Amino acid sequence: MPLIPQIDQADVNQFFDSLGPDKPVAAHEHRVILADGQVRWHRWINRLIFDKAGRVIEIQGAGRDITDAKNAEQELQKAHAELESRVRARTEELGSAVDELQQEVKERLRAENALKESEVRYRRLVEQMPAAVFTSNAEDRGLTYISPQIETITGYTPDDHLANPHLWLSLIHPDDRKIFDRPAPSAPKTREPIVDEFRLIRKDGETIWVRTSTVSIRNSSGEPIAFQGIMIDITEAREAVEALWESEDRWSAGDPG
Repeated sequence: MPLIPQIDQADVNQFFDSLGPDKPVAAHEHRVILADGQVRWHRWINRLIFDKAGRVIEIQGAGRDITDAKNAEQELQKAHAELESRVRARTEELGSAVDELQQEVKERLRAENALKESEVRYRRLVEQMPAAVFTSNAEDRGLTYISPQIETITGYTPDDHLANPHLWLSLIHPDDRKIFDRPAPSAPKTREPIVDEFRLIRKDGETIWVRTSTVSIRNSSGEPIAFQGIMIDITEAREAVEALWESEDRWSAGDPG
């Protein structure tokens, strides 16, 4: 695998080893080395074709470059870690002795000013990302912030979504709502994002595919108090995969045209 960095090769081999006649289709993300030496992230949806004896006779795949989305996730996790650190720091400081109260009040004001400045920088950053960035509460996933890119994805403005914090949930395709019937994600302590792919029905009636990547913000007790995430339109990628499957099915049926 000369195009796959050595650090990812074992993981890619393990991914293909996990596929079989009972699980012929799966998605995987890994880095690739381009001809000019650049290292980029790709996401592939692979399908293995087996003969009656269970041997692989063909591998089909459709991939796309997700480097921008990966970079956006890393920036989001960095901002999330900074915010969590500030929450913990302030909680510890507020538990100090009474004789330090006046000094703590002054420090808290300075920290709040610094946090406001950090939030301004954060919003400037996310509003330049090629994805919609959102924050929701931990109780019912109602939105508390959504970046301007959401209008391009759903057709509804940020004000529409904030006026009705559950609007985005109502846009989910009926066949995909079972994804969100589960309890709010507990977000493991490793801070690995929770990734979902599902369909949304836009304001103009068009059905699109989106991908969300979500992490949790926790208090000092480790309980989630909010969620942050990004939403990306992956409709073109899904349509490419579906076209690939339709082509294979026609070929299998003896109609290569």
